[in-house]
Amino acid sequence: MIKGAGDVLSVAGDVHVRAPFHLIREAAPYFPLKPELRENRSIINVAKAAILGLTKTVPKECPNAIVFGLIHTR
Repeated sequence: MIKGAGDVLSVAGDVHVRAPFHLIREAAPYFPLKPELRENRSIINVAKAAILGLTKTVPKECPNAIVFGLIHTR
């Protein structure tokens, strides 16, 4: 998975994440939402979902993986 995966990851990201994102962005004006739901939307949630998927997949091929997550310091 690790060797040579950069190009595959780039293509997979373009097809399975970026393309649907662009479709949703173009279609969004045609799907009415309540005004309070239009605020505080963030693309960071998409990135977090991708990291969670990656974190669950890597240990299948590389058992000694690091899991990224939130650490409360205070």
